[in-house]
Amino acid sequence: MSVDIRIPRVLRGHTGGQAIVSLDADNVSDLLEKLFVEHPALRNSLVGDSGDVLQYTSLFINDTEVNEIGGLNAGVVDGDVVTILPSMAGGTFEYLS
Repeated sequence: MSVDIRIPRVLRGHTGGQAIVSLDADNVSDLLEKLFVEHPALRNSLVGDSGDVLQYTSLFINDTEVNEIGGLNAGVVDGDVVTILPSMAGGTFEYLS
């Protein structure tokens, strides 16, 4: 079964510019491990010191956040689209009175 993983522009340097990576897997955890084997630099960008990918990244299966449907154990089936949405930080905030 083939699952498409949508890679955000900010991470495409780790995938050779690929916007979509297709892999076979049964659940999100397996899918990520296979993604990290194929593109090892992604692991450092998506997994924090705690080792918890979901602490720093939101993952969606067909527009449903994986935390709502089992987290990393959420199953995937042929034709699913998994979207990676990494946390963003930075910038400034100016309080206007």
